[in-house]
Amino acid sequence: MDLNFAEIQELLESNIHEYRLTAVIILTLKYKKADFNLKKEIFDFYISNTRNINNWDLVDVTCPCIVGNFLLDKDRKILYKLVKSSLLWDKRIAIISTFEFIKNNDFEDALKISEILITDKNDLIQKAV
Repeated sequence: MDLNFAEIQELLESNIHEYRLTAVIILTLKYKKADFNLKKEIFDFYISNTRNINNWDLVDVTCPCIVGNFLLDKDRKILYKLVKSSLLWDKRIAIISTFEFIKNNDFEDALKISEILITDKNDLIQKAV
């Protein structure tokens, strides 16, 4: 868990799924123990690496804890940018991140993002919605 961002980046860029999974789990564990400044750094790092967070389990295990949690009391425009991306995983990050909002009785963005994605043909998006 004491890996720095460069070492985590190396894991995220691996072709081996389990290395990428390890990287995002490390980020999640770091996030849970972090102060605000480190949480922001982890959030920014996560968002800048969505191309490497490229499987449903990588998204589902981590983005509510990092993206959703960080955005609880902040502007959520980034989710609307992600939902309009051509990348499947960006779209999934957008909707799955709202699970953290739902746990906090905040449904507005979950419903709005669901409306945007409701006609998406990909089954991994439909299951998330």
